[in-house]
Amino acid sequence: MSGRAVTIRDLESCCEHPQFHGPLPPLERHHHQRHGEDCQHSHGHLSGAVTAPAHGPTRPRQYRALLISLGISLVMMFLEMVAGLLTGSLMLVSDAIHMLSHVLALGIGLLALRMASRPCGEHLPFGLYRLEVLGALLNGLSLLGMSLWIIYEGLERLIRPVAIDGRELLVIAVLGLVVNLASLIVMHRAGIEDLNTRGTWYHLLADAVSSLLVVIGAIVYLQTGWTMIDPLLSLLVAVLVAKWAVGLLREAGVILLERKPDHIDLAELGTRLHAEFPEIVQIHDLHIWEITSHYICFSAHIVIADRRLSETHHLRTAIASRLRQSFGIGHAVIQFESQSG
Repeated sequence: MSGRAVTIRDLESCCEHPQFHGPLPPLERHHHQRHGEDCQHSHGHLSGAVTAPAHGPTRPRQYRALLISLGISLVMMFLEMVAGLLTGSLMLVSDAIHMLSHVLALGIGLLALRMASRPCGEHLPFGLYRLEVLGALLNGLSLLGMSLWIIYEGLERLIRPVAIDGRELLVIAVLGLVVNLASLIVMHRAGIEDLNTRGTWYHLLADAVSSLLVVIGAIVYLQTGWTMIDPLLSLLVAVLVAKWAVGLLREAGVILLERKPDHIDLAELGTRLHAEFPEIVQIHDLHIWEITSHYICFSAHIVIADRRLSETHHLRTAIASRLRQSFGIGHAVIQFESQSG
């Protein structure tokens, strides 16, 4: 590589340790991946002149599914809003607002995926993966805000009941349910393993549940004329959506605060490393955090008996492989220290 600038792509092609500088597919957390085909790098081993790294993973299946869902949701949103205003149904208007919220959620998800796949340059060594988490955070906040609005309107309708047009309500609600179920199927087939996609999927699920309850409410109203069914079911939807929103916000907050992933037990990790690698005398300055969903990083100082640096390569590779296979840690930075030092 003499005679020209050394790029991060060049340096990564010489990288022999089993690092994954990007999210690991959940199904591959406990299986060995072929380094040349599946390793997605977003930073390099800096030496010499540096240029921007290659594109990160674009999650094409998720992107295509989000785009399809966005198109059909836009059509249905306008239809439900107009019908809800004409029929006077809070359930239908709230369902249209849910649809608006998940149209925004789908747009946020698409933008986050697009931005996360862009080359990030040397100033962003971990790439733009955090945008996926920020997208999930915005989706969670919008879900929570919409659920609070529906709770307020539902309580108002309980105090001052409003008559609704049951037949038109039922027809539009069935159409909305079909659209929501179709979107859910498209998204589920594409995969919802990352937090950003899961946030948009929660929006779709909320709309599907809301549409189902609209159908039930319309049938009950047509049979009994009971106007209270509309606000009561609206409140039920709002409570469910609020619960999902809080869970999504918690997951996003955990990653943004760089808290240890819940599925990793530090005591178990240390015990297993000591048991499998008798060369390890002590582990300290241990840090484990998540950049985005399934992109888990590890750094630690490991004390071993004094030896040549060249003799530590196999041990470092073996430890990194064990961390990936047993704990889903794709990026491990290990600093060896001499016991005698």
